[in-house]
Amino acid sequence: MEEIDENDALKIANIFFKERIQSVKGATDSKVLFAHYTNATSALSIIRNKSLWMRQASDMNDFSEIEQGIEVAKKVFVHDQKSKQKLWSSIEKIMGNERQVHCQKLLEKNLFRDNSLPSKTFILCVSEHDKNLDQLGRLSMWRAYGADTGVAFIFNSNTILGHSQYHQTNSQAVFYWDTDRALQAFLNLVQRIEESISILSKQSPDRIKDWLLNSILELVTSIKHPAFLEEREWRISLQPSLHTNQKLIPDLEIIRGLPQQVYKIPLHTVEDKYYGDLNDTLHQIIIGPCKNAEKVKKALVDELTDAGVHQAKSKIVVSNIPLRL
Repeated sequence: MEEIDENDALKIANIFFKERIQSVKGATDSKVLFAHYTNATSALSIIRNKSLWMRQASDMNDFSEIEQGIEVAKKVFVHDQKSKQKLWSSIEKIMGNERQVHCQKLLEKNLFRDNSLPSKTFILCVSEHDKNLDQLGRLSMWRAYGADTGVAFIFNSNTILGHSQYHQTNSQAVFYWDTDRALQAFLNLVQRIEESISILSKQSPDRIKDWLLNSILELVTSIKHPAFLEEREWRISLQPSLHTNQKLIPDLEIIRGLPQQVYKIPLHTVEDKYYGDLNDTLHQIIIGPCKNAEKVKKALVDELTDAGVHQAKSKIVVSNIPLRL
C-alpha cells in the first residue's frame, strides 16, 4: 500500500479523528499525569509482570456506558435518514457502490445487529491526575475501584499516550456529553467526510473503510454520561476482531474467580523499542482507603525494589483516607 503524503495524512487524520487528536495534543503539551485505580492484589501483579491489562468492556463495571454511545450512533446512522444518506452517498462517491455497501454492512453488523461490541472491545481505564491529588487521589475513583485495599498508580503521560502507535491501540479522552452533544459529534464527522470527497478519493478503499469504522467505533466507546465528568477518564482501547493486532498477544487470566481474556500493555522494553522501565514511567503510587495500609505499603516497596525501582519507598504515599465498610 502506497505511503500517504504527509500533508494529506494530517488532513485525513483531522477528518476522521479530530476529537482524539485535540485531546491527545492537549494532554501531551500539558504533560498530564494519569492515574490507574485498582486494588492491592492487582497492583502487585502490575509490578511483578510489568504490564497493564486491557479487559473486555463487557466484563468491566461501566460497560453500560458503551451502550450509550451505541444508542447515539443508531440515531445518526439508522434512524436519521438524512444523515445516513449523506454519509453513505459520500462514501459511495469515494470508493464505489460495491465497496460502500460492504462497508455499510460491516459497520451495521458490528454496531447494531449482534450486540457484541462490548465483548469485542478491550479497554484500559485511567484518569487524569492533578498534582494537588498527590496526597489523596480522587475519592470517587477510590469508591468505584479500590474496594478495601485501594491502590493508584500515577504514570507519566508517555506511558499512556506513547504506546498507541507501536501497539496499534487508541488512547482517547472520554467525552462526557449529553445526547445532543454526542449526536453533534457524529453529525460533524459526516459533514467533514462530505466536504473531503476529493482528497479521500485519492486513498485506497480499504484505508477509507478502516478509517471510517475506527472513527465511529472510537466515538462510540468514548462517550459517557455527563454525571461522571469528575472522573476525567481516558481509555486505551483495542478491537482485535476488526483489526488483527500483531503487537499485543491475548492471554487468559483469572479475575475474581472468572477466566477472562486480556491484552497486556508492557511497561518494559519490547523488541528493542524502549518504553522505559518503572523508574521512568512511574510518578508515584498512592495507597487509598485500606484495611492495613502499612502492610500494603511494605508489599509494594518489596515488589518495586525487586523490579529494580530506585528508592522504592519514596515512590509510595499513604493517603490515610478512612475506610468505610
